Amino acid sequence: MREARHQRRYTLEELAHLTGGQPATIGKMERGESNFTMQSLDKIVRALGISYTDLFDFEHPPHPVRPSNPLIEKTVDYMSRMSQTDQQYFLDAIRKYPRNKK
Repeated sequence: MREARHQRRYTLEELAHLTGGQPATIGKMERGESNFTMQSLDKIVRALGISYTDLFDFEHPPHPVRPSNPLIEKTVDYMSRMSQTDQQYFLDAIRKYPRNKK
């Protein structure tokens, strides 16, 4: 997790802001000093733009950083300030929204 965070040039504080977590807790998770919930882990992999496979593949480095997408960055920032209930409502609405088929 630390390597992926460093590749994206995120500080602990920035990753904490994106995930709604605490910098000290994320640092402990990176060092293996703290357990995590699947919910917090899901927020971290989304914020880092990596998969669970990337996170737990200790033999290969994480994929290169994806180009930034301002819309996604704004959406993640907006959602990070929402309550957990509102975040879930938002995600459920997005999942129900029909995708454009070309």
